[in-house]
Amino acid sequence: MVKVLVYDLTSENHRVLRNTDFQDKLRAIRIKCTRRLHQLGVQCTESVILIPNTSSDRVRYAIEYVMYQYNTVLNQIANTLGIRLPNPIIRVLDITQEQFETFREIALRNLQRNVDVQIDRISLLIEQNQDQNSRNLINSLRKLKREWIRIKNYCTYLEIPLDSEIQYLIDLIDQAITQLGG
Repeated sequence: MVKVLVYDLTSENHRVLRNTDFQDKLRAIRIKCTRRLHQLGVQCTESVILIPNTSSDRVRYAIEYVMYQYNTVLNQIANTLGIRLPNPIIRVLDITQEQFETFREIALRNLQRNVDVQIDRISLLIEQNQDQNSRNLINSLRKLKREWIRIKNYCTYLEIPLDSEIQYLIDLIDQAITQLGG
């Protein structure tokens, strides 16, 4: 069975943090922690991720990592500014088959849109035949490919029918990397 991970991470958008070093620090932690949580499964909505039931240790370690990162910076903010910001909320919830099917459909739609956007982006890159900053671009494309391979594997596990579309994107990324000399 599948579970959902729901989260609400403390953001840097608090008035008391404006124009302080803590605003940038909290933003960096929020971005890093969000990425870490997204690696656990397939993003369904802004703060809901479908995760395999089999990855409980990975999920626990990721949650511990996020909480540690936040506790560190939130304690620094409290000690320096004398202000307590809310702790992040991260929960793993069991869901019914009907809920799973609904979340899977939402994830499918979001992923399909994202695949289409990425295909357009990579196709344009190939058409433009760019070789400016090709080393950085190649590294970025390789990272993007790894991310889509990860998503494809989760889609297979979660029975989200996007294998051929994601494989097409991965092949297109390979074509772009080859064209750029990678």
